[in-house]
Amino acid sequence: MLRKNLEHEIAIEIKMKEGAEKLLKDVKKKKHLKSVEVFLAESNTKLEALYRRLQDLNAQCDVEEALPEALYKKINIEAVSLSEEDEHILYTSPIAWELPVSEYDHECDKEDLRLVVNSELELVPAMSASGFPISLSDIILEFGEFPAHSDRPETSVSARSQKELVQGSEQVVKATSEPAVSDLVNIVLPADERPKEPEVAIKPMSLQDFRFCTFLGRGGFGKVLLAEHLQTKKMFAVKAMQKAQLIKSNEVKSLMYEKSLYQVASQEHHPFLVNLFATFQSKDHTCFVMEYAAGGDLWTNFMNASGKFPLPRARFYASCVVLGLEHLHQHKIIHRDLKLNNIVLDQEGFAKIADFGLSKQGIGFGDRTKSFCGTLEYMAPEIIKDKPYTRAVDWWSLGVLLYIMILGYYPIPGDNDEELEKNIVRYNIAFPHTLTVRAASILKDLLNRNEKRRLGASERGAEDVKKHLFFKGLNWTDLLARNVKPPFVPVIDGPEDTRNFKVSCTSEAPVLTPPEKPSLTDRQQEAFKNFDWMAERDD
Repeated sequence: MLRKNLEHEIAIEIKMKEGAEKLLKDVKKKKHLKSVEVFLAESNTKLEALYRRLQDLNAQCDVEEALPEALYKKINIEAVSLSEEDEHILYTSPIAWELPVSEYDHECDKEDLRLVVNSELELVPAMSASGFPISLSDIILEFGEFPAHSDRPETSVSARSQKELVQGSEQVVKATSEPAVSDLVNIVLPADERPKEPEVAIKPMSLQDFRFCTFLGRGGFGKVLLAEHLQTKKMFAVKAMQKAQLIKSNEVKSLMYEKSLYQVASQEHHPFLVNLFATFQSKDHTCFVMEYAAGGDLWTNFMNASGKFPLPRARFYASCVVLGLEHLHQHKIIHRDLKLNNIVLDQEGFAKIADFGLSKQGIGFGDRTKSFCGTLEYMAPEIIKDKPYTRAVDWWSLGVLLYIMILGYYPIPGDNDEELEKNIVRYNIAFPHTLTVRAASILKDLLNRNEKRRLGASERGAEDVKKHLFFKGLNWTDLLARNVKPPFVPVIDGPEDTRNFKVSCTSEAPVLTPPEKPSLTDRQQEAFKNFDWMAERDD
């Protein structure tokens, strides 16, 4: 009887997990993260105790019939003996299920949940003893690094080959937990956060849903095409990559990681990030359906402006990037490849951060990681010196970006990669007298080789950057709401006008790269089974 009771409790926990996964897709707000992380840690300890007790019981009774293997696989916990104290804990409070992490070897932020399971296994709304709503948050685990890749324009120097871009595994230092949460029996799920069952299942997108209009650019494993969604008549940028090339280059995990990162970055549809709307696949390709920025990238606009932006225009673009970086850093994402080519303009003239191919999740304040990646001209000194680095590398890159926009050239010279690396570490950056006092000040603060003293490097992060005198008079709230008039509005004549993109790209036919032979096997196709995804619709 005792053994059946234990098995029954384990079955209950599996149902709790399924409920948590369902809520995970619907809840967007994050509150009281630290407290719930502690709750999760304690809950997992209780769950371990449950399995220890079951194994002890099996050993004592010499029962040949073991618990179904699938149950062990779901939590991956080694069973050992159970103390009397642990045995008591099992029956005094509910046991929470550890939220699942991605099956791919990368860190994935996940939205928080609020839930409690009553004796009938129903998710019910309630409140904590303190009156604050409590959420189940993600557990950040350590994973291996994946081969970095990036689409390098002709004007940009690629720092390393793909093999050299990643040197060893990334190491991320995590913060410790807070005091325990004692009472989670009555946890509230606010009405506006309760999941709504869709009336009709959403069908994944397919190539047949789009009309490909123009070729916009080329990536390492495919193309970016301007495409019209036939049902809505909306224009999107579809990044299509060949499955065969992804498999051959061992980049499938990288693909899945980029998708999960885009999902996190896009969950609130931030106005200064290029958002992801869907992912889908065909027999031969994987496709990202992304926001289309009709104004082209800043590099093309920079060249069209005779290689320099007026100060108000450079200041405006920098302010958009600051808000975009603030959002990424709040979600523990570092970009690591901020440059003119990866900042794009929408049709109204607002700047958006694009291309998360080299980005990294799980890097909050004080966390460090270690990979030699990015575009050399924009790399921070600590990356060049092969030291573990923080999110402050993004603020260095912003400094380089702003320097180029204002002055028209890179702050650090170098005739080749080796010379450039040396100069990034020790070259005395010049700040010409033609710069305004405020412009010179922010450039010096952002391009500070001491990463701890660099503007934006403190726990306050973007708040310090926003308070700099260079941005004096800017209403950040209005900018975030897009209630500020951009200093430049791209000329766009119709939804298919691509005049703001390179002619060398737009002159190519808008067709997908033909598949390689032989076709992928069923086992190879299995690697992409979880790729299809669609964002929640606003309607």
